[in-house]
Amino acid sequence: MFVLISFCALMCKKGGTITPPVELVGTQHYADWPGLANSPWPMFMHDPQHTGRSPYKGPQIGAVQWRFDATSWVYSSPVIDQDGTIYVGSSDHYFYAISPDGSVKWKYLTLGEIITSAILASDGTIYVIAGVAPNASNSALYALDRSGNLKWNYQLHGFTSFCDPTIAKDGKTVYVHTGLGYNNPSWLSAITSAGVLRWTLQQQGDSLFDVWSPAFSPDGTTLYVTGIKYLFAVDTSGTLRWEFYTGGDVSSPAVDNDGNVYITSDKFYSINPNGRLQWSQIGSSGNEPPAPSIGWDGTIYASLAETGLSGDYIHAYNKFGTPSWTQYVGGFSQGNPISDIDGTVYVGSVGRFLTPDSTNLYAINANGTYKFKVILRSPDGSIPDITSRPAIGSLNKLYVGCDKPHGQYLFSIQ
Repeated sequence: MFVLISFCALMCKKGGTITPPVELVGTQHYADWPGLANSPWPMFMHDPQHTGRSPYKGPQIGAVQWRFDATSWVYSSPVIDQDGTIYVGSSDHYFYAISPDGSVKWKYLTLGEIITSAILASDGTIYVIAGVAPNASNSALYALDRSGNLKWNYQLHGFTSFCDPTIAKDGKTVYVHTGLGYNNPSWLSAITSAGVLRWTLQQQGDSLFDVWSPAFSPDGTTLYVTGIKYLFAVDTSGTLRWEFYTGGDVSSPAVDNDGNVYITSDKFYSINPNGRLQWSQIGSSGNEPPAPSIGWDGTIYASLAETGLSGDYIHAYNKFGTPSWTQYVGGFSQGNPISDIDGTVYVGSVGRFLTPDSTNLYAINANGTYKFKVILRSPDGSIPDITSRPAIGSLNKLYVGCDKPHGQYLFSIQ
């Protein structure tokens, strides 16, 4: 059951766009999105379609350039500004602005843990969510300027899990997905750039929203929101357009230029813009399924467990669902695969399930062979989990956080 709680008028504004290098050739392109900063990596999975692809080359050698101590776990995926500043949250309740050399520019103390990605808007605003289970009272959306000063905050219903916010094409509305856990209400909220609620869509029952990050259609008219066993299509006025049923927890979606939606669940699914199944591939992603991503040539990447085999694998498919290659990525991968302009795929693994000399960060070439494998260690020598989703900057840099056990760092990899 859906309940639309409140509504106010939509406002419009033009701004910058994301522009890949002119030499880029491929079957995919970025959707024009004036409300988003024109920077190397301005939000979760790079863009509102969650393609997870970069217009730059990623790291080539797999060497650690620096390691920043965030004093507590870094589940948050970093975002990268035009000047190379890296923004990332931590479980210590701080939101950090870090210079390209790994030093702190500033930090802002919120009232809750930060485990999601921020959004860098084209008007200079940074949007970040704090607050995780079980304390819903500290959950809020914060709007900061680029110097770390608070513009406003908005108290949210429930708490977030790995639900990164997204932003409307005109930059005037931020969409946030929160909940109270299994078999409890959840909410999709539209909040204006001035911190005023436009509307909230509440859902209850078996088709409960799972608290994952919504993605946008390329034309900016439809939000794709995932739930327990469901993918929902919701328009920007808060009206449900359609729902698609799966057999398990559903990942955050990725959307290609044609509006096709890809999700991992009990299978890997391709769904057309009208909510109809195009194809599916066997391979369970279990609980907390990682989001798929889409390369410049249209290849779709998904982290799935192979039936009958131990560990997780990255699978590469073309748009028709034909497999291209499969590659092993450790004992258990909660990271979302991302790719660079060359088609190199980067993904992290959960270190606590690995042996002491095991890899927890992988780079895979476009043909499915390893480019490099890296062991990212804490100072005590332990291998932390990498639940953070990597972000690719300019100058062949990749940034990724780590978390328990003994993980409280942001790494810069070159």
